[in-house]
Amino acid sequence: MTSLQPSATTPTPPAAPHVIGDYLVSDIAEAQRRLSALLGSEEPVSADVLHAAVEDPLYAMHLMASRSSPELLAILLQRPPRREEDPLKQALPETPADQSKAALLSRFARSMFEWSKTDFELASPEQHEARLAACRACPNLRAPTGSLFQRIAASAGLDGHTCSLCGCAVAAKSRIAREMCPGADPNRPGFNRWGQEFGKR
Repeated sequence: MTSLQPSATTPTPPAAPHVIGDYLVSDIAEAQRRLSALLGSEEPVSADVLHAAVEDPLYAMHLMASRSSPELLAILLQRPPRREEDPLKQALPETPADQSKAALLSRFARSMFEWSKTDFELASPEQHEARLAACRACPNLRAPTGSLFQRIAASAGLDGHTCSLCGCAVAAKSRIAREMCPGADPNRPGFNRWGQEFGKR
């Protein structure tokens, strides 16, 4: 009788790649729940947080990086950046609610797809500390200037320094595994200050 069990040498099929369709949702409430689950928060995020996360990449990065810091995450969820009204949009006829909702859900799906490319992975403690050490010794490190995230980070007991090359908060960016340092290592051509080879992830 022929066995239906795979042989020991049968290769395991690769996991199907993520596609944007994996993250399509039908309503705003479901998008809020999906984002909340990704962040490890028990309560659905607010509509303001959802809008800010899909419209402000820097805020989204801070959210992802703060998943391991409940105190900072809670503050970020309570204080999403205020959306600026575009004067050009104000001069145009108002977009129907259904179209506005569809556009937001489409952007949410695309954002989730982009975030999934990183596997939502955080750097290991050792990798994180090595990156911070490199940033502390870097001439591109800038002291806190009082921005919203820097004030939030300080209130949560985290460093509010930023990188003058990319504008990112060092405490947040260094936590995300696939993030890249933009600064060249002066002692190692072709590599950045985090020891990463330029052009590779």
